[in-house]
Amino acid sequence: MPSESATGWKLQLQVLRQRGARKIGLVVADGIMGLESALSASFSGTPLQRCTTHIKRNLLARVRAGDKPELAEDLRQVFRTDAPEDNPPGRMETMAGDV
Repeated sequence: MPSESATGWKLQLQVLRQRGARKIGLVVADGIMGLESALSASFSGTPLQRCTTHIKRNLLARVRAGDKPELAEDLRQVFRTDAPEDNPPGRMETMAGDV
């Protein structure tokens, strides 16, 4: 890849089109610069989701050291995916209300 820029990502996505891709169901990335604009230009309507590991790291980097263990446990509970009942609707909203 030439670079991790919008132009570089657009070129890569064009290669996917040339190889026959017509639709991408979901892209999960770590906040790569330029990917969102290149994706919307090449595969309009494709959802882009932030990688949960990077979400967690970014949040933990912004809290006091003493608050990290509690936040880390809260994040483990929010992002648990063992079974559908582990993620009832409203869990994120409930935790956000505690902040």
